[in-house]
Amino acid sequence: MQINFNGTKTIDRVVVLRFQDNYTSPIEPTDSLTFNTYGVTGFTVQGWNGSTWITLATVSGNNLVKRTVNFAAFTTDRIRVNVTSVLAGYSRIVEIEAWGN
Repeated sequence: MQINFNGTKTIDRVVVLRFQDNYTSPIEPTDSLTFNTYGVTGFTVQGWNGSTWITLATVSGNNLVKRTVNFAAFTTDRIRVNVTSVLAGYSRIVEIEAWGN
């Protein structure tokens, strides 16, 4: 999933939110809410440097519905999240947030 910013931004963390197991009655996700059935267990966060994608972070073994990924500050006009492993066969990403200073 790719996000193009409105201009260049310096970011140092991304928050990725996934489907909750009880998706018909979801609750506000916390940093400790886990999933057992539906979820993205592995992914990379990449930033565009003007000519190629640079891997900023790699996540594996994830079981958190809301996963915050920190990395060294990176200036870019776009990012992407590449899903590398999932439960139940689908990559169910609900929201991606990019943050910086």
